Amino acid sequence: MLPKRLKQMTRPTPTTTKPTPDPENCKLKIGNICYFAVIHDKRDVNYDNAVDICKKRNADVGLTWDKESYNAIMKYLSRNIPTGKTWINIWTAIKFDPTTDDVTPADPFIEWYPNNPNTGIKYKDQTNVYLVFRFNPNVQYQRLVNGDPAWKQHGVICEILI
Repeated sequence: MLPKRLKQMTRPTPTTTKPTPDPENCKLKIGNICYFAVIHDKRDVNYDNAVDICKKRNADVGLTWDKESYNAIMKYLSRNIPTGKTWINIWTAIKFDPTTDDVTPADPFIEWYPNNPNTGIKYKDQTNVYLVFRFNPNVQYQRLVNGDPAWKQHGVICEILI
């Protein structure tokens, strides 16, 4: 007797769209990127902590991809600075080589803080970039700075591609 033919089963096609992130993890949406910041009252977040904070929320440390995202992130931070704080420092995913001036990833939007970036062999360990936000209308003091990843900042900007 011949075996019964099995009905051929088709596998469901995997979806290509990513699920919408939790609203807590999409405080600012620009194009197909959701941003959110995790901000502490104290400077207690080194870069490794920043990576962990974002990963726990299924996100990556965020970038300022262009002037639009940079300005939107600054506006978002102005609405979310902890009560009583006049300034915060927030880690970004931008990397900088002080000995070669190379930036990774290529072509993020950067507005350096006055007299920055710190360059040369003396600053070889200042390879990570953080955003300095001052709750002050003087925008020149709201820019990016390169620093040692071991330094502690107030938090991190995270992003989720959706």
